[in-house]
Amino acid sequence: VVSSERAYFYNEPNFSTKRKGYCVKGEQVNYNQQKGNFIYVVFVNSRGIKTEGWMLKTDFNIRH
Repeated sequence: VVSSERAYFYNEPNFSTKRKGYCVKGEQVNYNQQKGNFIYVVFVNSRGIKTEGWMLKTDFNIRH
């Protein structure tokens, strides 16, 4: 669950790559791998549009 006001998706697990959208607080994402301070997530919005990319771990709460 996203805990920041805006959690941005990055193309690569670093800050130098372009951001490609974001999720807002309270939205749920699925994740499957971690690299450093980033987690690779998949998000599908209410219209069925899928966004994938790297997100900072600090931007959301991980539920197991």
